[in-house]
Amino acid sequence: IRIYENDTTNKYINELENSGEIIITGKLEYTIESNNCEIINAKEIFIINDSDAESLNNLALILSKFDYFKNRKIKDKTKIYIEIKNRENKALFDKKGIYNKLITDYYEIYLFSINEIIVQEMFKNKPLISNIKNKNGKYEENLKILIVGFNDLSEEILYNILKLGHFDLDKITEVTVIDDNYELLNSKYKTIIKRGKEPYENNNNKSLWKLEFLPYKCLYEERVYNRIILCDKELNNGIDIFNYINNNFNVVLEQNNTIIQIF
Repeated sequence: IRIYENDTTNKYINELENSGEIIITGKLEYTIESNNCEIINAKEIFIINDSDAESLNNLALILSKFDYFKNRKIKDKTKIYIEIKNRENKALFDKKGIYNKLITDYYEIYLFSINEIIVQEMFKNKPLISNIKNKNGKYEENLKILIVGFNDLSEEILYNILKLGHFDLDKITEVTVIDDNYELLNSKYKTIIKRGKEPYENNNNKSLWKLEFLPYKCLYEERVYNRIILCDKELNNGIDIFNYINNNFNVVLEQNNTIIQIF
C-alpha cells in the first residue's frame, strides 16, 4: 500500500508509518514521474481529497500515465475509485459526461461519496418520520426540518430528505436552511423550490415540499421543528448554535420530541 499525502502534519501519518506494509510518499505531482509502473500496475487506486477540484486534478495526472502502457492486458484493468463530494459534479461521469469519454480498456472509474455514507447512517437509526405524531395510521402534522449551514454534506442531506419525505409521508415536508448565502441559494435552487410548489403541470395536486433558504437571524426566532441538523463543519460553531437552541427553546424541543444531529 502506497499513500500520497500532501500534508506532512497529518496526524494519521505516524500511525500508518508504524505498519511495514504502508509507504508514505510526498505530493502526488512531485512523485508521480518516478512511479509510473507502480501506478499503472496498481490493482486499485483511491482518490480522496478535500475538494473535488483536487481529486479531478489527481485523476488527470494518474490517467495520463496509462497512455504510455498500451501493451497491458485487458484483464489487468486498474479500478480507480474517486470521491466526488458535490452532487452536481457527478454529472461529469455520466454517459454524456466528459470523463465517460476517457474510459479505456486499461482502467475503470468508480465514484463514491463519504457524504452519502454519512447521510445513510443519519437516517438509519433515526428515520425521518420516527418522531412525527401518528394517529389512526395518519400523520397529524407536516415534517418540519431545520438545516444550519450549507455545504456539500448539507446538499446531500437535503436531497435525501426531499426524496424520503416524498415517499414516506402523506404530508408536506418543510425544510428551512440557514446560511449566509441564502439569497444566492434561493436563486440556485429555485427549480427545486418551484417543483415542490407545483409538482405537476395542471397544478391541481398538492405540493410535494416547502423549501426555503433564510439568513442566520431567523435562527433566533422561536420556530417548531421535528429535527434540527447542525451542519457547520466548524465544530465550535455547531456547538455554539446547539447551546443557544438548548438554552432558549428547550421546552419546545422537549414537547416536540425534536431530534438534534450535529456534524
